[in-house]
Amino acid sequence: MFLVANEKVVFIALSIVSLVVSGGLIYRYNAVMRWHLIASSKPAQALNAEAIKRLYTSVMPELSDDPLVLKDFARNLYLTKDYPGAISLLNQATAYSSHYDLYVLLGECYEKLNSLSEAESAYLKSSLLVPKLFYPRYRLMMLYTNQQDDAQALKLANKIIEMPIKIDSKLVREIKARAWALKTQLPK
Repeated sequence: MFLVANEKVVFIALSIVSLVVSGGLIYRYNAVMRWHLIASSKPAQALNAEAIKRLYTSVMPELSDDPLVLKDFARNLYLTKDYPGAISLLNQATAYSSHYDLYVLLGECYEKLNSLSEAESAYLKSSLLVPKLFYPRYRLMMLYTNQQDDAQALKLANKIIEMPIKIDSKLVREIKARAWALKTQLPK
């Protein structure tokens, strides 16, 4: 009799736990689906920062720990020129992911705010995370060029020129061409 009562209690407890877990999963799935609708709707340029914030705020309680959602939200804020808002979201996203692209976008936001040392740190981190990528080094080279730090810009231009191309693309060819152009323009 005691064994049967324990089995019923265990069964009821497991049933409650599974209902709570599956309810949470359904709630999160619903939020993910709402995010997909938001992400596939109007381009950010057609909306202002406040409209974007209203849209994303509806999914943030469930998805505030998802770096893809945070990056997408940040990218849309960047496109509407809300750089501080984008930086806040990107810093939050870096707590969950160390994807190089988060740091590139973070660098671009800092650059727009003229926080050049923070931009440099973000680009450096991005290029260290995936050393074979051209774009983070290119952004850093352009940052140094804009700051008129010819020595650092030339150093990066040379690194970019020496980097082997793993996957040929128009972007990589343009980056290499700009590095060559910079090398020929700058004094040695």
